[in-house]
Amino acid sequence: MSSALAIWWGNPVTAVFLALVLLLPLAFTVAGLIAVVRLGNIQLGGLLAQRTGLLPGYPRRSDAYATLIVFLQIMTGVLLVLFSLAVVRAGRLIAASNMGLLAVLFLGWLVVIVLGVGIARGARVEPMTLVTLVALRPWTPLLRRLGFLEGPEEEPKPGEDEEAVDEHEVQAFIGAGEDAGILEREDAELVASIVELSETVAREILTPRTDVVALSVNADFATVERVFAESMFTRVPVFRDTLDRIEAKFDGGLFGAVRDNAPRCVDGETACTIETETDDCDGLASRKCTPPTTS
Repeated sequence: MSSALAIWWGNPVTAVFLALVLLLPLAFTVAGLIAVVRLGNIQLGGLLAQRTGLLPGYPRRSDAYATLIVFLQIMTGVLLVLFSLAVVRAGRLIAASNMGLLAVLFLGWLVVIVLGVGIARGARVEPMTLVTLVALRPWTPLLRRLGFLEGPEEEPKPGEDEEAVDEHEVQAFIGAGEDAGILEREDAELVASIVELSETVAREILTPRTDVVALSVNADFATVERVFAESMFTRVPVFRDTLDRIEAKFDGGLFGAVRDNAPRCVDGETACTIETETDDCDGLASRKCTPPTTS
């Protein structure tokens, strides 16, 4: 038995065959990694929420897919090392040069990348992700341990409505809508973004009071010009006495009409001349060309 194994191990044909065999799971793992990345955390969360038999016990929140990506990257690295060792062993048995081995390794990796990108694209992204998750089922205990490294799911605060729809159900609804053709991918991402925004605290998106760019109703022309030049905003709020009393917003187009010292149509933005005012201001409430306002 040992002699037969030694003959098999020293046979260059079996060495080449082993390298080709390792190339297949490597290509599959790369395709699965690309599919998971392209599917995105929102759709993957919905897929896991829909199919409870996939990776049982694995966290079903939208940010848990990072563990899957890391695990697939590790698997890709391990298979790449094994494939490289098999190629080197086959090359040594057939007395190939070092440059020849490097060329074979580069060509093999290129083939893997091309196959992975070609398989995990378009309508095949979700099916490829599903196949990858099924293949990862034996690794569920390890993935479950890695998934909890991202932190436990937040417990609901006391007093919150227990009947409220949670994130998992929303993701399941989004995934079902995509499967039924009701939602396009862009629409699904928009709905999921709205759900995530509902949990955002106002102070995270509001501009601090000290950073608000505004104009006083008593601001002179030089101040208006300086504020627009420094802020690069197209519109600025106008307040009276305090920022709590916003009276209006100042449009940069109107300011430009005054600053340029040129005739404008009634909208304050369209340039015109007195001779061609009928054509220049066509489509507006008035076709009159207003002379420049003196500041």
